[in-house]
Amino acid sequence: MGYQESIITTEKEKDFEKFLKAIREDYGKEFYKERWCDIPFTVKFKTDVDHLGIKEGARFIYFTGERSKQRGSKEFFETEVGDVNPFDLRIIFREHLPDEFFDKQGHLPKEHRDKSKLVRFKKFNWK
Repeated sequence: MGYQESIITTEKEKDFEKFLKAIREDYGKEFYKERWCDIPFTVKFKTDVDHLGIKEGARFIYFTGERSKQRGSKEFFETEVGDVNPFDLRIIFREHLPDEFFDKQGHLPKEHRDKSKLVRFKKFNWK
């Protein structure tokens, strides 16, 4: 248990829109809220981040809250052993993100999100 921030995407880029749809329609905001989690933003990289293997245009969700949900597909979707996980997820913890992702204090205030040269932040739409 504990608080963690991560960016999460699908291993296959073609699955990302289906992943967003599953979050919105199959699980929903209340599912994550009841588990002390939130998805405040989607993130699209404006440039490559070589040391993380992220290519320009890569899309992620920014996920905050309970650490146990950010370990893998099984935990994120609460599937049981033997169940088919809907997606293979790639999870990058906050501490591995480039410094440019955050402001100098390590936060994500709106003015920093609006000016970021690394990523484009967009408020997550639950509908």
